Amino acid sequence: MTNREIHVRFCELGKSHRKIVNELVAMLPEIARLEIFRDYGCASVYEYACKFAGLSYAVVQKALWVEEKLVESPCLREMVKEVGVHKVALFATIANAQNDEVLADKVKHMSKPALQELSKELRGNSVKKVSVDLDAEMQFLFGKIKEKLGLDGDEETLKVVFQQFLESGKNI
Repeated sequence: MTNREIHVRFCELGKSHRKIVNELVAMLPEIARLEIFRDYGCASVYEYACKFAGLSYAVVQKALWVEEKLVESPCLREMVKEVGVHKVALFATIANAQNDEVLADKVKHMSKPALQELSKELRGNSVKKVSVDLDAEMQFLFGKIKEKLGLDGDEETLKVVFQQFLESGKNI
């Protein structure tokens, strides 16, 4: 086989591996519910998943937690098979019957970083980043304020300045 053929085969197997792992993870809640693990000499679904599929405790725990949270969200729950438990878990606590289909579509079509941001937004935990370009004079003045306050960090300095301004009660 050529290097290219080896690479292509490797990528194909990697893709198949992810699909198989996602399907294994999606089966765990049913295995736990029916206690199938007991039939094969395992004390828990965690032991069963590790012994027979090489899944970690954390993945099993997340899969069972997601299943528990998505009782009213069948579309999103089905996405575990297709995209994996980690992307679906981002919405487990905010999913409901009304937003199930919309969230399932987003999980299917968006990247994990984009989903992480969306999840934060929907929860109201999104931190908006602000950047300010300072000209030479403003940089000099800001440097003097930092020096006077005895602080090194820009963020820390701005926080102190804003707090002191608000506490002073002065209007701009």
